[in-house]
Amino acid sequence: MKNIMIATDGSESAEQALEVAIELARELGASLQVVAVRPPLPVGHTGPSPAVLEVDEEHGAERIAAAAADRAKEAGVDATPHTARGPVVDNIVSAVHELGVDLVVVGSRGHGAIAGVMLGSVSHALIRQSPVPVTIVRKVAVPAAAGA
Repeated sequence: MKNIMIATDGSESAEQALEVAIELARELGASLQVVAVRPPLPVGHTGPSPAVLEVDEEHGAERIAAAAADRAKEAGVDATPHTARGPVVDNIVSAVHELGVDLVVVGSRGHGAIAGVMLGSVSHALIRQSPVPVTIVRKVAVPAAAGA
């Protein structure tokens, strides 16, 4: 495994996935491809909805990908930022082919079964559509301090 992709939206779960991807790349001597996709904004009766997450903002994906690649480089991993705009899963799968990656690492927001069905799940869609293995990093719960 010489070429790993981290698909990130800058969320907390994506940050945890980035740490896992950096560690994997460092251990394997692999390159890291950092991909951030700006999704299409939902359109209502009054036009496009306002950005909710940084990745939704103009140039948000660029900032997220660059910052993640910089973190990987600081950890001694060869990393390259990439961005796209449009349907998230389609763009990630296209990047898998274009960049020749061996593994995709993504975070899981953990919306739960009902919310996941209603909102859709990038991680679950990638499992179905990716031509390479997908590692999903679930949010790690931090236990409360004893006696707190």
